Amino acid sequence: MPVSIIIVTARNRDRSYRKIVRRLEDKYIRDFYIVRFIFYLSINCFYMRLILLLVLAGISSIVFGQNSYKKGYIVNNNGDTSTGFIKENIDEKLSQSIDFKDADNKQRTLLPADIRGFGFTGGNQFRKVTYTDVSDGLVQKTHFAKLLFNSVYQLLSFYRKDNLYIVIVTRDTTFFLFDDVRTSLGDMVENGNFRNLLHFVTRECDRISSRASDVPFTEQGFISYFKAFEKCNGTLDRTVTYYSKPKREMNIYLVAGAFSLNKETEFVVQGLVNFGISSRNENTSLSTGLVYLKNVETTNETYTFGEIEKKHTANFFELPFLIRYDILKKRVRPYVYGGAGVLVKNLRDVTTTKDLSYETVAVTEKTSIDPTIILVAGIDIRILKRLFIDLNWRWDLGLHIPIAGIAIKIK
Repeated sequence: MPVSIIIVTARNRDRSYRKIVRRLEDKYIRDFYIVRFIFYLSINCFYMRLILLLVLAGISSIVFGQNSYKKGYIVNNNGDTSTGFIKENIDEKLSQSIDFKDADNKQRTLLPADIRGFGFTGGNQFRKVTYTDVSDGLVQKTHFAKLLFNSVYQLLSFYRKDNLYIVIVTRDTTFFLFDDVRTSLGDMVENGNFRNLLHFVTRECDRISSRASDVPFTEQGFISYFKAFEKCNGTLDRTVTYYSKPKREMNIYLVAGAFSLNKETEFVVQGLVNFGISSRNENTSLSTGLVYLKNVETTNETYTFGEIEKKHTANFFELPFLIRYDILKKRVRPYVYGGAGVLVKNLRDVTTTKDLSYETVAVTEKTSIDPTIILVAGIDIRILKRLFIDLNWRWDLGLHIPIAGIAIKIK
């Protein structure tokens, strides 16, 4: 995956920034007005310049990284199958349309009206489904959905605005199932309909239908429930599971941020690798990487014939081992993480005494290697698919000032 590396000389940096931004806008992201917003913020701030470089590199990575095609097939409306290559995308986008290249390398955008379904070789399969959306004024909708399970019942899933929905298809009926609807703070807005519908669909087996209220609203949760139902009916040998278990995710994040409060300024740059602990628990992950923090605090004391200026600079180089928990998996994503780390700490104090006739400078410096405990609470706000605004407050050998910055998901 290509990542742009941008080098800007001090003498020509403002002019070079303008050229870089204009070139990206013209060639790749004319509609991404966020680039100009970040550019103007950064033009008079050294720390924000570094953030801009990360943003431009990440956007370049995003632009180049979204063009991968994977081998697959489509099922035409007449039932014929054509093989070729399908552009990879998130499930929510795949439910609306796909980009398909045939054997002659001819690219087409296909809608649900054009084909019955499609699938990735060795991966997930999608089928066209029509249902009545009881959560949206009983509107009838047609689009692609991921095929999970097929037996007496056909089980499919799709995402809309980051929310999972399930469709159950029988010989003569289609059921649309949705989860509990909650606010961003977790307060209940509307009870989901899936518990009652699961109880109704599986009523032939009391032992299974009695467990309907305990089924987690996940793809694996529904597959396990219907497998148990088919086993209860003695038809398990006629079932086919199409669900492809997602690989344990590994994501790489680059984060840069800064903040100034009174006479204290803090700057942080970190590269973190997140490893999913379990495919069933997408909210929890392990993180490690490298972190650099710089804190500068300046104080002034005046007296009759002069002043004393004290400048305290702390540089931290850290190797953390963290557990992260995302409270919500939405566009606005509050999170907490904590753990331990190894910290190389450099403390430098410069005291400048100015009088009517002289100026003296005293410098003390100390470097140490210490273990540390890390606690962080923050919020990620997604701007683009892989670009976030990151706000966090950190405790790391003491309470740091809040940080505002940019986070880029490289992988």
